[in-house]
Amino acid sequence: MDNIWFYTLSTSAQVLAALAGLFAVFVVWKIQDFEKILSETRLAVIKLFSYASANTKDYETIKLETLYSMTDSELLDKFSELLSIKINEPSRISVSETIRSENLIHYSLDEFTKNLYHTHINKKLNILKDLKNILVVNFLVISICIITLTFSNIIYYKFLILIIISLAVLLCLYLISSGIYRITVR
Repeated sequence: MDNIWFYTLSTSAQVLAALAGLFAVFVVWKIQDFEKILSETRLAVIKLFSYASANTKDYETIKLETLYSMTDSELLDKFSELLSIKINEPSRISVSETIRSENLIHYSLDEFTKNLYHTHINKKLNILKDLKNILVVNFLVISICIITLTFSNIIYYKFLILIIISLAVLLCLYLISSGIYRITVR
């Protein structure tokens, strides 16, 4: 029983640590993909905002340097302000209904900010939340394996504890594999 005990606990901790690293690779890959999309989208929003503010009566134009230095939320607030002017006071604004950039073609202004940009930000945040939750559970199971190995001389009911830890390891394997699946499908 001692060989099974030591082998199972040490191998489980090592496998979970390796799978956590593999999961992190998938997360980094997907986050880089979203960052590319978000930066392209941000550039298109800046172009739109610059065009709209230049063609809006009585609206203070903002220099491009200032637009590039704004955070995403500040930029979207300014853009929402322009959209509200467009909706509430159409005589003040003469903005084309569609945009054209190298990568984003023919999105209406409302669709662009609400659906495209916010969707990608939400997907990125969901992936980071998945990463956090899965790694916390994984870290807890690895810690339990190591602590159990450390105090193996004073632990009774080793068979029952081994079954519980094996179930926890299976849960971690399921969480990691479903997390990788969700990340690659998004």
